[in-house]
This record gives sequence, structure tokens and C-alpha cells, in this order.
Amino acid sequence: CYKALSKQICNSLSKREEETLEVLSKMSVWEENKFVEYFAEFLRGNKWEETFLLQDATNKGIIEYAMTNGNIRVVEHMLSIADKIGQRKSLLDKSCENNLTLAMILLNKNVRPDIETVQSGIKSKNTTNLREILIRLGKNFDQFARIQSKLADDFSYDVTIADEACLSGDEKVVDTVIENFPKLVSCTKESSFLILLKAAITGGNRRIVNRMVEIGVDDRSTTGQDQTQKNSVVFYIACKNGETEVAKYFGNGDVSLFTSRDRHNYTPLHSVACGGTKDLAKYLIHGGADPYAITTKKATALHLSCASGNLDITAFLIDSYPALVEMEDNKKATPVHYATRGGSIEIITFLVEKHANLAKVTTKRETVLHVSCHRGYLDVARLVVARCPELASAATADGYTALHFACTTDDLDLVRFLVEDLHLDPLQRTNDGTNSIQLATGYGVREYLERICVSQSFASIGRFQCDSDDDNVSEEIERH
Repeated sequence: CYKALSKQICNSLSKREEETLEVLSKMSVWEENKFVEYFAEFLRGNKWEETFLLQDATNKGIIEYAMTNGNIRVVEHMLSIADKIGQRKSLLDKSCENNLTLAMILLNKNVRPDIETVQSGIKSKNTTNLREILIRLGKNFDQFARIQSKLADDFSYDVTIADEACLSGDEKVVDTVIENFPKLVSCTKESSFLILLKAAITGGNRRIVNRMVEIGVDDRSTTGQDQTQKNSVVFYIACKNGETEVAKYFGNGDVSLFTSRDRHNYTPLHSVACGGTKDLAKYLIHGGADPYAITTKKATALHLSCASGNLDITAFLIDSYPALVEMEDNKKATPVHYATRGGSIEIITFLVEKHANLAKVTTKRETVLHVSCHRGYLDVARLVVARCPELASAATADGYTALHFACTTDDLDLVRFLVEDLHLDPLQRTNDGTNSIQLATGYGVREYLERICVSQSFASIGRFQCDSDDDNVSEEIERH
């Protein structure tokens, strides 16, 4: 009898009809302890646990209807069923959205809330209930955890509870969450802060956006700035991270941001060059950003795009403003020097195709080969020497050759290339009298150079002069 009745109840619950749920809630069988025990076991055995919490179009389930009937015993038995089938937490989340009375009953029964419960409380937009949930939740959980939004199914980011509050568009809800978890609004972790701003923008409440900017930027130790200056900080963050949506939100509201400068004289275009997109670069230039603007170190946006390996922006800037290719910073480094530091073969190749001068030297007379060897970039070294062979013998103002720099990287393949292919001398001295063997920091490199010095590959042993400190080499040469 119980089995047939349980099956009939489940079939009726699955219809999710208002009248059906109301009738089911008034059945006297819910007062019988034996049936309650059996029904819970029936749900578990058939994996129909979630069926018991199904709601109708008015977001009411069988328990909510039982509460309306005022039969406390029935409500307690139904809550017992929810507990036995492991659905009390799910019931709490649902009730936090639609039935605050039931939510408080469950909280008082020590049902533990979590981040999804907070999301449900945010969705209800009832700050009294939300505050109670946050108090019960306490601080002993991962406040930075991210899950899918309940408020905006089409929001393409997993959210924290602060992001969810911003999506709600309710200022009181936002204040309640931030009051408990202020660190969620800090812009020191830029990627998270940008998601927060996008959530606030999606929520459609400009006051919330401004509030997030105010709190987040103040946490960046920039208190005392006005709103325009704070918006500028956010604009730079958005540009550097390629967040077009956020950048346009602020840029369209304040055209002065396009030509603004930070304390290093960076413009937003410099920030875009570090990690943004070509479309965002076009947007900034169209809005008034100067492609020839320089930082305090006289670096252009092209210098920075080359260093960061951003080929799209590099190509766009060179194709649109070819004079940028040979512009020098305060140490006479050109974009090709910056590209070499970044190690991008694609960008260096592109610059060469655009007739960039590989023979240019900095104020310290460093060439691109010196830079590539100092960074340990063998492929880059091969490329630049192939395109500009005279780089092989060049020395800096301090007398350093490419081999001197390479010996500090512990890259044996790079050192072998310089010695065996370019025939650089391991015992050539810098201006202060140091040779490559003395500069070698790795045993493998040092051992290789020592072996080269005593090998038959050198036509004359007398062409080398070793320091008295290099006892091992001196002894080997003498013995040889």
C-alpha cells in the first residue's frame, strides 16, 4: 500500500501543478511516522530525491503548501524526509529565494549555508535574510570561490558572491556583502576586479559601478583622488587586460581618459600594448590617444607591444605609423631591442621585414645579439646573426661580447653556437679584464670552455692568455 501510494505521490509531484501540490500537502498520511520513514527510503531507492522539492510556477513546493495549512507536525515530518534524503541544504537554498520563514526554520535547525546559499539570498534581494545567512556562514569558507551565477545565466564568468551582488543591481545587497567581505572588491588582483566591474555593468546600476571603483581603487593606496582619477586607474587596468567592454564603459563616459597619463607618463595606449587587443588600440587612437606618445623612459606603445610579444598590435602600429619602427627610448633602444628582450621570433621577423635596423646600438653599445644572449635566446641569436652577420664581433662599451653575456645564462647550446659557429674567443677580455670562463656560472659551460681552450681546435696555444686565478686552465695549457 505504501509503495503504490509513494509512487502515486511522486508522479503527482512531477506534474508541478499548484492544485495538485496543495492537495498532496493536506494528506493525513504525512502525520504517520511509518509512512514518513518508508517514503524517504522509497525516494532514495528510486533516486527521486529531488522530486520531493519540485515547485510549481509560483515557486512553491509541497512543504511550502504544508506551512500554509498550518499543520506543524506535517511540516516537521516533511523536513525530516528532506533530511533523510540529503536535501535539507537544497531546500535551504530554494527557501532563501522564495520563503524566508522556511529559510529561518532551517537555519535555526543548524543547516549549514554555503556560497550557493548566499547566492540564493542575493537573488531574494532581502538584506535582512542575507545578513542572517552571512552571519551563520561566518568567515570560515573560501570567500574567493567562484561558481556559476544564479542571477545571470548568460554571464560568461564564474562569480564570487560580490560579483553576484553586483549583478543584482541592488545597492543594499551590494553593501551587505561588501560589509562582510571587503577584500572581494580590491583591484590588486586585476582579473577578479574586472569581472566584478563587468558584473556591476551588467547589473545596470551605475551607482554600483562607481561604488566598486571607489572601494577597489582606494584599496590600491590611491586615496585622495577624485572620481575621474579613480576611473582613470580602472581604465588603465581594463586596457592592460584587453577588457574592451569595461574600457568602453568608462571611455564613452569621459573622453579625457584617452589622453590621460599615469605617474610613469604611460597613456592608455601603452597599457593596451602590454596585454590588450588590436581593436582596443584602434578604439583608443580613434578616441584621441597619441600613437607617438612616450613614457618617462621615452618608450612608445610599439616598444611595449614588441616587448610583450603582442604581434597583432605591433603589426597594426607599424602598418599605420611606420615611423615608430626606428624610434629610440632614453637609452637609444629601438623596438627591435624590446622585441629581442621579449624573445618573440615572430615579432623580430616582422620588424626585419619592415626594414628595422638590426645594427642599431644602445647608449651602452649593446646590440640585439647582446640582448638575446643575455636572455639566453638561442633561436633569436641565430636569427639576428643570419640577418646581420657583423653583429657577431660587436662588443659593448664595457668590452662585453655576446659570449660574455651567454656565459651568465648556463645555456650550453647557446655558448657552443657562439664559439663553434661564430668563432668567438672564450679568453677575450672585457674592459675590466674578465674573460668568459670567469663569467661562466654553470659547471657545464665552464668545463666546456676550459676544454675548448686546450683542444686542437685552436691553431696556436700562445694566442690565449689566462689570468693567474684560472689555475686549472693554466695547468691544462702548460701540460698540453
